[in-house]
Amino acid sequence: MPALPLSLLSPNQRARVVSISGGRGLIKRLNEMGVTPGAEVMVVNRAVRGPLIVIVRGARVAIGRGLATKITVMPE
Repeated sequence: MPALPLSLLSPNQRARVVSISGGRGLIKRLNEMGVTPGAEVMVVNRAVRGPLIVIVRGARVAIGRGLATKITVMPE
């Protein structure tokens, strides 16, 4: 299965972060939230509007859709 943006994952689908495209500030913010290359993420809620709710390193995190398109993941 090819790598795709986090924003396209279905609810309850697990994936591993492959890369993050963005500036240093964005990458630093995601690192503080635990979203780093190699981290496993699982989408909990993917509503039509609003942020994605994901579980990463045991914590629930809300990630905006624009930001989620910059996170490339490999579905498991």
